[in-house]
Amino acid sequence: MSAQAEHPRTTVMIVDDTVANLRLLSTLLGTQGYRVVQFPRGALALRAAAHTPPDLILLDIMMPEMDGFQVCQHLKADPRLAHIPVIFISAAADVEHKVRAFTEGGVDYITKPFQEAEVLARVNTHLKLRQTQHALEQHQRHLEQRVQEQVQQLHTALQAAQAGTWKRHLHDDSLYLDAHYARLLGYAPETLANISRDQWLALVHPDDQVRVMNALCQPLRRTTDHYEIEYRIRHHDGHWIWLRSIGQVMPSEPHAPPEMMAGIDLDITEQKNHQAQLDYMARHDALTGLPNRIAFTEHLHTAMARSQQTHEPLAVAYIDLDDLIALNETYGREVGDQLIIALGQRLRDSVRIRHSIARIGGDEFVALLSGPNESIPTRVHRLLQAVSQPMTLGADTLVVTASIGVTRYPQGRNIDADQLLRQADQAMYQAKLAGKNRYHIFDPEQDQNPRERYVKLEAIRHALNRREFILYYQPKINMRSGQLLGFEALIRWQHPEQGLVPPGAFIPLIEQHPLSIAVGDWVIETALQQLADWQQAGLDRSITVSVNVSTLQLRDPEFAARLQQQLDKQPSVQPGQLELEILETGAIEDMSSASELIARLRQMGVHCALDDFGTGYSSLTFLKQLPATTLKIDQSFVRQMLADIEHVVIIHSILGLAQSFDRFVVAEGVETEAHGRLLLELGCEFGQGYGIARPMPATSVLQWLGAWQVPVTWYRSVTLNAEQIPSLLAELEHETWYQTLSDYLSGQTPSPPPLDQACCRFSRWLHSPATRHALQYDPSFDELEQQHAALHAQANTVVHRYQTDPQADLETPQAQLAALRTAFLHQLQHLRQTL
Repeated sequence: MSAQAEHPRTTVMIVDDTVANLRLLSTLLGTQGYRVVQFPRGALALRAAAHTPPDLILLDIMMPEMDGFQVCQHLKADPRLAHIPVIFISAAADVEHKVRAFTEGGVDYITKPFQEAEVLARVNTHLKLRQTQHALEQHQRHLEQRVQEQVQQLHTALQAAQAGTWKRHLHDDSLYLDAHYARLLGYAPETLANISRDQWLALVHPDDQVRVMNALCQPLRRTTDHYEIEYRIRHHDGHWIWLRSIGQVMPSEPHAPPEMMAGIDLDITEQKNHQAQLDYMARHDALTGLPNRIAFTEHLHTAMARSQQTHEPLAVAYIDLDDLIALNETYGREVGDQLIIALGQRLRDSVRIRHSIARIGGDEFVALLSGPNESIPTRVHRLLQAVSQPMTLGADTLVVTASIGVTRYPQGRNIDADQLLRQADQAMYQAKLAGKNRYHIFDPEQDQNPRERYVKLEAIRHALNRREFILYYQPKINMRSGQLLGFEALIRWQHPEQGLVPPGAFIPLIEQHPLSIAVGDWVIETALQQLADWQQAGLDRSITVSVNVSTLQLRDPEFAARLQQQLDKQPSVQPGQLELEILETGAIEDMSSASELIARLRQMGVHCALDDFGTGYSSLTFLKQLPATTLKIDQSFVRQMLADIEHVVIIHSILGLAQSFDRFVVAEGVETEAHGRLLLELGCEFGQGYGIARPMPATSVLQWLGAWQVPVTWYRSVTLNAEQIPSLLAELEHETWYQTLSDYLSGQTPSPPPLDQACCRFSRWLHSPATRHALQYDPSFDELEQQHAALHAQANTVVHRYQTDPQADLETPQAQLAALRTAFLHQLQHLRQTL
C-alpha cells in the first residue's frame, strides 16, 4: 500500500535554501505519495504555513535572512501552527546545534548528507505520531463508542509509535489500559485491562507521583481542557521507562460534572536517554570524562551560595601543566593524551569530591577546595605532588610539573564564579613567571591596590618605550602547493630579567586600559616596517602580515585614521598586505562599531579576519554582520580532529558556511602532517600551526623559507566531494577502533573496542542504503566487505589469545592483523574514488 493511501492529503513542507536538497527531498517524499511543498526562505514558508498548515515540516538550520531556529520560534509562537512537528535538517552534527534544536521545539534532528531510508522512516514515524494526536483531539467531539472505534483504527499507528491508550472513569476512579499500554510496561494485556487509579499510581516513580496527580486534576478543576505530562513508570522487569501522557476530559451534558477522561501515553525513553547523553557531552571533557568549564562554573556557583550560608571558606586552584608542548613533540600527541587522562585521574583522586576537578583547556585543570584557609597550602601542595610523581606510559617513564594559581572565597567584595576563575588564572601566570612547579595565592587586596596596578602598567609602558617588545612571525601557507600566503605577527616581551615572556603574562593586564591601544599601534607599525624590509630583501610583494586587534582598538574612533597614517609611512606596502584579526569576544561587545570599522577598513583596502571562528555562540551572526574576508578555524577543533570525529564534522560545516558566505578560510593548529592531509581532503587548503612552523623571529624567516618543503602527502591529497565525505568519516571511525584495540593489547586501556563487526560504527556506513546504492555494482565492494569481516575475525582471535594467556606471543597474529588493516584501508580509499 502506498504512503498516499495510508496518509490521504498528507502535506510535507521542506524549507531549505539549497536547491539540490529541495529537489532531492521533494523527489524522495513525492515517490512515497506525500504532497510536497518547498520553500527556499523561512519567511516565505511561514506565510504559506499560516495560509495552509502542513502536516510536517523539514527545516534547514543554516539559511540566510532567517535561520531555522528563528523559523521554529515563529511557528511555536503561533497557536495555529505550534502543533506541527518540525524535523531539523543540518550539516552541523555538533552537540550545541542538536541540544538547541530540541530546546526550540524540534521533534527530531537529521544530519546531512541524508540517508534516504532514515529520512523516510523518521518522516513516517512523526506523521503517525501527529495523526495519533489529531485522533485524540477528535475524541473531544465524540462519545465513548466513537473513541473505541478510533482506537481500533489507530492500531497500526500505536504499534509503530510505541504508544498505548487509556480511559479513566471518574465515577469510580477506575482505569482501562489497552493492550498496547500493557505491552509498553511488559505485562500481559489482561493484567492491566481494568485497575484502580491507586494501583496505577503505585507504578509511577515516587518522585513523579505528585506532579502526575496535580496534572490529572487540572482538567477536572476546569483550569484547562487537557492533560499533558512526562513521567517515569516502572516496567514489569523492574526498570523505569519515560512516558509522555496526553489526555482530555470527554464531553458530558452541559453543566454536568465530567464522567470520563481519555488519553494516550507514548514511550519516550530513547529520546530522554539521547537528550541526557547530549547534555552529558555538552558538560564533560571528551578525553578525560571530567566536567568541563561550563559544568565546573555551575558547580562553583552553587558552592559559593552554600558557602554564604555555612560560612565555610572555598578555594579555586587553576592548574596548568608545564612544558606539555615539548613533551608532545618528543613523544607524540598520543602519549600526551594518555598523560592528560592519567593526570586527570590523579587529580580527581587527590580532590576526592565529585565535580570538584575539571579540565578546562588542553593542559589546564581547575579544582575546587573547601575547608579552613590554613589547610589550603597543604592541599595545593598535594596537587603539585600528584602531578609530579613519575608516570609510566608504555616503555617510557615521564615526569611533568605544574604551575598552580589559587584564589579564596569569600572575599571583602562581591565576586562571581567567572571572576574567581580569572583570579586563579592570573595567579597561575605569576607561579609560572616565578619558575614553575610551584603555586601562587591571589591577593585580592593587592589586586585592588591602585598603586600595585599602576606599577604593573608602568612596567609595560617602560617596556614599550625601551623597545623591549618584539614580534614573532608564524607562517600561513597553501598546504597543497606549499605557497606562502603570509605571517601572523605575535608579540613577545624580551624582559631583561625574566627572559622571553609570553603574551598571556602581560596582555590581560592592559586589555581594558588605553595602553592596549599604544601597544597595538606599535605592533601594526612594526609589522608594516617588517613587510617593507622583507620586500626590499626580495620577498614576494603579495605576502601579507596579520595582527590581532584589541577590544579598545575596535572602539577607538581614531583607529582607522591613525592606521591610514601608518600605511602612508610605508609606501612600498599595499593596504591589502595587512590583515587585522578580530576576536569574537572583542567584537561581540560592540557589534555595531566593529561592523562600521570593518566596512571603513575595506574602503581603505585593508582586509579583516574573524579569529578563533566556531568557538562562540554567534558565529552565524558574525558572518552576517561583519564583512570580514577571512575565517580562521580555531585550533582547538583542528588539534582534536584526528581523535574526535565530531571536530571533523564541525570543520566540514565551517567550510560549508565559508563557501556559502564567500569567505576565505585558514585552519589554525595544524600540528602534524596527518592534520594537514585530512584538512586538504575536507577542502581546506590554507593552514597555520606547528606542523608547518613555530612562531619565529623575523631574522629566521628567510632561512625557514629556503628550507620549507610541502609534505608529499599534502601535494598528492585530493579534495573529496560530498558523496565521499561519509566514507572518510567511516575511515576515521575505523582508525579510532583500531587504535583502541592496539591500546588494549599493549595494556594501556582496560577493555577492547566492540569486536562484533555488526556493532562497529564503520559497519553502519558499510551497510547503509546510500553506500550500497552507490557501490553495490563495484566488484571491489564485495571484497571490502570480506576484508572488514576478516579484520574483525582476526581481532577476535588476537583478543581471545591475549585474554586467555596475557603472556602469549602476539607478534605473528598482530602482524597478520596489521596486514589485513593495510589492505582494507587501501581498498576503502580505492572505492572512495569511485563515489
